[in-house]
Amino acid sequence: MGKNITVIGTLVFTVLALAIFWAQPNRDSFDRRISQSNDPRIVIDDLFVERFKSNQLVGDFSAKLVHFIEPNIIEAYAEVKGMRMREQRKETFRSQILNLQFKATNMGRLLSSDGGGIAYVEIENDVKIKIGPEEMITERAQYFADRQQISSTDPVEILGPGRRFFGEQGFTYNLKTEDISIPGPVRGEVQPREK
Repeated sequence: MGKNITVIGTLVFTVLALAIFWAQPNRDSFDRRISQSNDPRIVIDDLFVERFKSNQLVGDFSAKLVHFIEPNIIEAYAEVKGMRMREQRKETFRSQILNLQFKATNMGRLLSSDGGGIAYVEIENDVKIKIGPEEMITERAQYFADRQQISSTDPVEILGPGRRFFGEQGFTYNLKTEDISIPGPVRGEVQPREK
């Protein structure tokens, strides 16, 4: 009799557990819930990465806190800095927040030899971008890899040898041609070159 009660109790408990499980409105798989979440999959404190080519430093990146949201989406916070060398010209940036998206959409492509490349970068809060002798200071800027262009719609201060400009409506910097466009009201100072 005691065994029958135990068996019946176990069956009733199992049936109730299955009924509760199947009655849940959200039966999505764990992977699907994670992929729809904005919570980071990986969090790294104090990240510092260097890139070398033929034993020469060609780039680095550092941040105090980095979130990998998806394999191709990275968010970085606090003292975000980066540098790369392009054709004997040093390019640097500094900000407090960075959102980066790679062209690759999966980890295999991201880790391949070409890495898929960067598709889009947005940097915010105390942004300083220096390309050769030109320095752009603003609150927000975007980098569009397909156009090889850095732009902002926020007010900007642009510094260079013997010149200083302020643009109220942002700027566009073309990395290919090295041209800077500053729309709207612009004020500035230009000092003559010393002979």
